[in-house]
Amino acid sequence: MFYVSKRQNDDMLRLVRALQIAAAENERLQDEARATELRAMIGNVAHDLKTVSYYLLNSCVSTMLLLCVWSLD
Repeated sequence: MFYVSKRQNDDMLRLVRALQIAAAENERLQDEARATELRAMIGNVAHDLKTVSYYLLNSCVSTMLLLCVWSLD
């Protein structure tokens, strides 16, 4: 009887340890996925800002060139 109880206790201890390891691995993978998602989001925002600033700068330069041409006439 004592042997069976000790064996069940050891089995449960191994199971709990395995679950703790699995939970830690799951948390690590979730953190990694969040970091990857955050990097992608930052990259998209940076690209959008760069695109808007490029078109804004291009519009300003075009307007300045047009004003210079008009002032020469």
